[in-house]
Amino acid sequence: MSVIYKAKLKSAKTAIAEKNYDYAYDLCHDLLEMDSSSYNIHILLGVSCQNLEKWDEGERVYNKAMAMPKANTLAWQGICALYEASNNQPKYVNALVALRERLIGEEGYAKAWEAMHKLIVLSEESGDQRRLVNTLRELTDAGSYHFLLTVADVDPAPPTPVELLERMYGVEKSLDERTVDTEVNKRKTRLGAGPISKVRKDVMTEVWAQSGLLDTLRQLVAVCEKGEQESARLKWLERLFQTMLERSFVSDAVQDKQRTTDELLTVASSLAAAETCPSAYGLLIEMSDMTSETRDLRCLVEGYASLFTDGELQESALAWIAIEAGERTPETLVLARNGCQRAPESPFAHVQLIRAAALCKEYRLAVSCSSAAREVAQKFGDRFGTRLWRSLLAIDMSAADSYTHIGPENAADAEYLYRKCLEADPGNSKAVLGLGLALCALGNYDECRQLLASSLEKDNNNHLALGAMGHVLLVEGNVSGAIDYLQQAIAVEPSHAGHHASLGNAYWRMGDEWQQDKQYAYANWISAAKLDPSVSEAFSGLGKWYLQHGNDLGRAKKCFAKAVDLNHGNGEAGQALAEIYLAEGSDDLCEELLTNATEAKHDQQWAWKLLGFLLLRQDSHERAIVAFRNSLSLDRMDVLCWEGLCESYMAIGRMGTSVKVAKKVVELEPGRVSGHWLCARACMLANELESSLGYFESAAKYASLTEYVPELQAAWTQALSVGRAECLVACAEKWYAEGLFGRVIDSSNAALEALCSNVSRSEGGKSGSSSSYLAWSVISAACMWILRAWPMLESRADLVCSATVQQLVDDAEVSEDQLATSDYLSQVMQTAAKEIGRCDACDGYIQTLFVLAHRSACQRILVATSASLAATAWTDLGYIYYDQNTRLSSPVLQQANTNELLLPLLDAAASCALAAIQLDSTNATGYNLQGLVAAHAQQAALAQHAFIMASRRSPSSALPWANLGFLYLHNGDIELANKAFSRAQMVDPEFVPGWLGQAMIAETLGSAEAIELFETCLLSVSASKVSENVNIDIM
Repeated sequence: MSVIYKAKLKSAKTAIAEKNYDYAYDLCHDLLEMDSSSYNIHILLGVSCQNLEKWDEGERVYNKAMAMPKANTLAWQGICALYEASNNQPKYVNALVALRERLIGEEGYAKAWEAMHKLIVLSEESGDQRRLVNTLRELTDAGSYHFLLTVADVDPAPPTPVELLERMYGVEKSLDERTVDTEVNKRKTRLGAGPISKVRKDVMTEVWAQSGLLDTLRQLVAVCEKGEQESARLKWLERLFQTMLERSFVSDAVQDKQRTTDELLTVASSLAAAETCPSAYGLLIEMSDMTSETRDLRCLVEGYASLFTDGELQESALAWIAIEAGERTPETLVLARNGCQRAPESPFAHVQLIRAAALCKEYRLAVSCSSAAREVAQKFGDRFGTRLWRSLLAIDMSAADSYTHIGPENAADAEYLYRKCLEADPGNSKAVLGLGLALCALGNYDECRQLLASSLEKDNNNHLALGAMGHVLLVEGNVSGAIDYLQQAIAVEPSHAGHHASLGNAYWRMGDEWQQDKQYAYANWISAAKLDPSVSEAFSGLGKWYLQHGNDLGRAKKCFAKAVDLNHGNGEAGQALAEIYLAEGSDDLCEELLTNATEAKHDQQWAWKLLGFLLLRQDSHERAIVAFRNSLSLDRMDVLCWEGLCESYMAIGRMGTSVKVAKKVVELEPGRVSGHWLCARACMLANELESSLGYFESAAKYASLTEYVPELQAAWTQALSVGRAECLVACAEKWYAEGLFGRVIDSSNAALEALCSNVSRSEGGKSGSSSSYLAWSVISAACMWILRAWPMLESRADLVCSATVQQLVDDAEVSEDQLATSDYLSQVMQTAAKEIGRCDACDGYIQTLFVLAHRSACQRILVATSASLAATAWTDLGYIYYDQNTRLSSPVLQQANTNELLLPLLDAAASCALAAIQLDSTNATGYNLQGLVAAHAQQAALAQHAFIMASRRSPSSALPWANLGFLYLHNGDIELANKAFSRAQMVDPEFVPGWLGQAMIAETLGSAEAIELFETCLLSVSASKVSENVNIDIM
């Protein structure tokens, strides 16, 4: 080596030390020309290139140096420094990896740890969590470089194994969450991606399957256990348990679920032993179904209840303890309900709710919850790759028992479930007994007896089988055989209340002294009630005994009430109690009882039926319709329900439907008088008058053929006469609207003849019955239609049966004794007396009809049974006076100057209107009459007030507005008249007087629209009838 070479080498090293990298760079190139294989000169040149940022040249120099035979770690360290200075991370990472391998090969473990640490830092700084996880995993016990954690006296010091794994856990968890979110955002916008929940579930399944998080947690647990760090072990063991619960069963595609479940149970058992993790305890409780029979479920449940007072299974655990102890209290059911609400996905919670409901005799609740419970149990089993067959068996058994207790109509469902239970557990004695009872309810007595006999062959002291056999024989009618079996059952188990109750029922079926003597039926029911106060059947039987043989209605009512309170589905007790309430007039109590009965057991036809008639009596027609329809859905052949439904539809104005329902009654029982009567009434209200008359005739025919008691025969005869007469009057109204005045008089005459004998038989209609009221109402209406049609036929007296009319006039005479009961009626009659007795101003027969109409209305006032009926009668009497006044106000009579003679009739009409309003302030017709009378008496203010009140009382009627419009028009107030007529048109566009008023206003104003409006009136008149109460004269 020459002196020049050495001098230049020394100068290069000095230049680098003095950071004169340009000079050093030139010297190194000169030196390489002298010796191109010098390792040290390559290293010096590499350092110069690095500081002069000649990255590519520096990389080539270091690579050449590393390839030399004498290369040492300086070359690898140099290229690492070069890459770090050039910020070339990928090559820097690779260079550090190469440096680490070189140092390990030279046993430079401290330097190797430094390289490893730089790799970790680089991964953190770059945010590459996956590379960081892989780097950290190389330091674990399963990794290639775990020995680097033992290097001492380095800075920074290597982490402990626990610290390393904890760091890996945090990074892996964050990496998984970020990967899931990124993938979901990518996939959710793809075509056919499906719901976001499905996309997320699929992504989680894929990501978690590739994740090493569970392995990291397993290593953490193992390291902590090896290092005897118990608290840390439990901490990470619980974290492992929760992560496995979350991740291992997210999808059905998870492989080898059974192996995973076994590992999960092992982890849960370790946590349960430490008594720190409620979810682990909970899983063991849930999984106790799939493990061996010897698992101490009681220990688990009681341990959970005492350790985890705020756990989600706390209430369910307490409910289980109460159920096992036989605590049949509301608190048990409340605990089970709350437990199910807190843990809606827990099969254990659902099973306890069903068991508690069945134990507390909330059978419908148990049945309604069974479907959801079965679904939860199956879903839970599918999730963990198993089948909770004992839980499913408990669900099916409780549901089947509940179906059996609800009633025989659910026997088919009970049979299906019992058979299902026997398939799962062939030796289940309770399922055998239950199946036997279900078959008994279905009428399959042979198989039922075989099942029970097989149970008794295995154990002849099986009191449940003995009692069930007794029940079967009792249902078959073999009462003596039933008593023998039930006595044997009681001999084996004297404290079983159900056996005593069934024996009481058997004795009751025997009749005679077995019913009456207290030592038989009564004594057994008493024993049942004492042994178990929750047996509804015992109290039902005691109620029957007190009612029929004890002559103690009070105790009977209390026993029936107790029976119903225990079981709202007890139809025998409920029906008996409802009949007692109805007899006492306790409608509110009866309605509450029937409502509770229908809510508890929808298929109780008797309850719906009684409720329907009760609501019909209370005028709650819409609710009555619902009740009758529910009753008929259970028994389509119940004629009484069809009749009640028809009356309800008629009451709410659904006449078409009522006709169809009434015809259904006739179809079911063609000879039933009430069916033809209902058809006649419904058709009349539906304006099918010819059909109505036909049904009235057929009703009269069947009434004459039916053997009734005399009182009922007379009632039917009277009702049919009045109904037919009412229909004839409706026909008269129809003919009058069509201008067939001869038919009007014929129909009215027929109505009067039909009622002539009727009111005679009832002693002038003074009986005070509702039929008398209706009869006099029909007579008044018939007279008024004859009076209206009479002038159109030139007063032909041969058209009217005067003898019938005269007889009715005599029958309708109001006696002094009757007037003494109504001072106000006496005053009104005295006011109208002048005109009632006048015959010189009109035809005598017409006057007789007027007197008959007047007296009929007075009779209605006297026999009215309510204020509203009396108000209606007063209103009709007022209209009679008003119509007579209008008739006598003809131009001929006015020329004779008789206006002063009309005042008594108007005064009487005004008095009648006032009486009607005072009796019933909602009577719109009374206010309308008051307005008409006031208008004729030139009392405009009173007339205006009355018409306005009438419009308020009857918002759907256009009549008051039309009358108010004519009042305004008569008084010259065109603007107000126009508003009133417009309001009448708005309320009823087809109401003719509204259009007529508008036409008259247009004519008064000289408008060209007058002709069109009059034409509209004419067209409307051809299709509808103008009200007879729009009678204000237009001046």
